Amino acid sequence: TNGACPQASTVSVTITTAPSATFTYASPLCQGGANPSPIFGPGASAGVFSAPAGLVFVSTATGQIDLTASTPGTYLISNNIAAAGGCASASANFSVTVNPVVIANAGAGQNLCNVTTTTLAGNNPAPGTGAWTVTSGTGVVTSPTVFNSGVTGLTPGAASTFLWTISNGVCPSTNNSVTINVAAPAPAANAGATQNLCNVAVATLAGNNPAPGTGAWTVTSGSAVVTSPTVFNSGVTGLTPGAASTFLWTISNGVCPSTNNSVTINDAATPDVSNAGADQNLCNVTTTTLA
Repeated sequence: TNGACPQASTVSVTITTAPSATFTYASPLCQGGANPSPIFGPGASAGVFSAPAGLVFVSTATGQIDLTASTPGTYLISNNIAAAGGCASASANFSVTVNPVVIANAGAGQNLCNVTTTTLAGNNPAPGTGAWTVTSGTGVVTSPTVFNSGVTGLTPGAASTFLWTISNGVCPSTNNSVTINVAAPAPAANAGATQNLCNVAVATLAGNNPAPGTGAWTVTSGSAVVTSPTVFNSGVTGLTPGAASTFLWTISNGVCPSTNNSVTINDAATPDVSNAGADQNLCNVTTTTLA
């Protein structure tokens, strides 16, 4: 006061709420999944986010993670809020794991001969888990969760198809198929009986039916031409009277050993017209000479 006159002054005081940096992420996370943003605790907010190399942020100001660009692994993420308004800085940490998507690979197709067992060759599903299923055929997987499981029950002359599925937590499962073809042994080739012909240029071969395999004729000697080389009873042209032609009949079936057999066609030339000479009229002799 100043005598009888009152005297007063006013001051403004701002009270700032202390910052909070607490946050979490909905985890676990999967590489290539939707980019997650942090979930803040009550009264908490974003500062500047940081993490070890390998984890990539869409923005360090928001804390949203780029799951496509990030490398699978476990990371300790920090949210740091600078001091402001008289309040001290604040920071918080949260650990996240980015799980990899494991791409399934069932292995290369197998072409086998006359067997009932084999071994699958899928890729190792780690850190996920794998499962084999039979989608067609008679094959039986002996250890369905093992990437290199054995297989029994294969049928020669038929195929079996197997699906390899890999799952890894929240990540989408992946799968891949492989087919195992088991060929039956090729039938024993039989090119047919030798043919003895007279003065012809054409003939018909008489090999055996190659089923379930396939057959092929080749000319190994002579002038002949096989008109339909894959047909067991193909026609033949170009035979030369007075000469022989030899043909090889080969039967193949998948990876099984082929079989073969040969046949010869002998084509005789027409003999010269016989001429015994003129009649002979002789007198009182016991010998003469034919002409």
